[in-house]
Amino acid sequence: MKIKIREVPLSGMAYTDQALAADLDIVDDFIDSRRPVVVSGTLTRIEDYIIANVTVSYYLAMVCARCLTDVHKAGTAVYDLELEFGPKDEYVDLGRAVRDELLISYDPHTLCGDDCKGLCTGCGADLNKEKCQCDVKPMKGSKGNAKSKKTTFQSPLTPAPDASKAHDHHSQHQG
Repeated sequence: MKIKIREVPLSGMAYTDQALAADLDIVDDFIDSRRPVVVSGTLTRIEDYIIANVTVSYYLAMVCARCLTDVHKAGTAVYDLELEFGPKDEYVDLGRAVRDELLISYDPHTLCGDDCKGLCTGCGADLNKEKCQCDVKPMKGSKGNAKSKKTTFQSPLTPAPDASKAHDHHSQHQG
């Protein structure tokens, strides 16, 4: 999406172009690589700048941050960009500016929906589609006396209580 500077009048002009994500050097998996990124709006030349007031339309192809299902949906963003150029420059690269803005605005916590319930941390059930399988219920082969407990997740980053720091009054210094 290179723009020839001399072709942009001071009065401005309409602009529309499209490119695939790979052509914009977007290699992350959040933009659908099979569908074009469409940029449309106006370009105006003011002194050493091309002012681009553009709307960018694209398709997301991601995984939900809660339930890990595929998310495919259309997205749009509106940008007011200032593309600076020097006296020897013939072109400005609108594609690079659009790429930079898309990467800055990327949200890795995209959800399949605002009401996504996610996955059960115990049994892995997709709570949007099925009931949790790790509720307290009789264990197989028992007569109702032995119960399985709901599984809880403890992060490996959370330190376990240190038994060596238990109340040992003999090792404390008294003064």
